[in-house]
Amino acid sequence: MKKNLTIGLSTGEDPVMLCGGRDGFHRGCTDPPDGQYDVLASHNNWSPYVDKVLPIASKVTVIRHPLNQVVSHFHYFFHQWHRMGVKERTVEQFERALLKIRGNKIFPESQGESMKNFISQNTFDLGLSRIQPPKSTIEEAADWATDYYDLILLTERFEESIILLKDMWNLELEDVVALKAKDNAAAKTFGVADLPKNLTDFILEKNHLDLVLYEAANAELDRKIELFGKEKMEAEVEALKNAKKEAEERCGKPDLGSTQSKAPSVDHRRELTVDDELCQLLRFNGLEFTEYLKAKRKQNN
Repeated sequence: MKKNLTIGLSTGEDPVMLCGGRDGFHRGCTDPPDGQYDVLASHNNWSPYVDKVLPIASKVTVIRHPLNQVVSHFHYFFHQWHRMGVKERTVEQFERALLKIRGNKIFPESQGESMKNFISQNTFDLGLSRIQPPKSTIEEAADWATDYYDLILLTERFEESIILLKDMWNLELEDVVALKAKDNAAAKTFGVADLPKNLTDFILEKNHLDLVLYEAANAELDRKIELFGKEKMEAEVEALKNAKKEAEERCGKPDLGSTQSKAPSVDHRRELTVDDELCQLLRFNGLEFTEYLKAKRKQNN
């Protein structure tokens, strides 16, 4: 907003998932229409159409290690697992549900196929099954991804990733500071470290595509940091941590609650103070930020 950029927002019922999340990005997914925005920033599945509407834009995405991905999904979308017969958030129930996974598909062709089997969600979302010409191996597809995307951020190395993003887009430190919208620690009953080795081996086998992709992205991140300068990166990460600490002191602690958060009730008729609006923006999740942008756009029209 500081740079007066227009953001393409979802036109569908889901305010966060462009194109409903099931199809690759295509014409009619956004408001405003094609060609009338500078930024696409939302959950969407890649397709070649991205390059048609934003031919010179930088491409940025974020992925996480498949072990963390599956464990996080279990806690965040527990209602989906509950429908599969999981009654409690325990390692034993988690393992029992995972063992029902059917096979290790190569390049899943649909979100349903990927989600149903809890396999290689990152590989699908990044469009590695839709590359033209198609790649015959995941190693070739992962190399394509690290070359195509200007930056692949890693959740496990988020601060380093954010510093590289700041440098790539010539941003200020204040532009990349963000705070947690929710403290979800209380809702998580176990983490990756609590899983038995046979289960982690099973998850990695089923998510082999995502593991290869993650390792390629991790190596590319190391390469970018080497070019950026390791000492410079350490200093920038420390500055980011300090800026975040100052913001937390200014805005207070995040809300404790469930892993599913809802957009806060914001009275846009009341004039917000600078601190009000800043803290609100720093804590927004994707849904809340989208609703905020829509309200701002409505005010300005």
